[in-house]
Amino acid sequence: MAAFDGDTHIPDLAMATAPGTRYKVRWVDVPDRQGLALSVRKQFTNDQITRSRKFEGSWWGDGTP
Repeated sequence: MAAFDGDTHIPDLAMATAPGTRYKVRWVDVPDRQGLALSVRKQFTNDQITRSRKFEGSWWGDGTP
């Protein structure tokens, strides 16, 4: 899962309303990646990851996602 940070943690990318907004990203390990015991999205609280409905326009650089 991804967690985005600006001056503070960003719980939802809907907070980014200006085109070209940039955040630092850190990757958070998913305890149960297959979601066998609990859906992946329910394994985290809002202060642990950044949620988003859509990731259109997202990209990565330096050959890594």
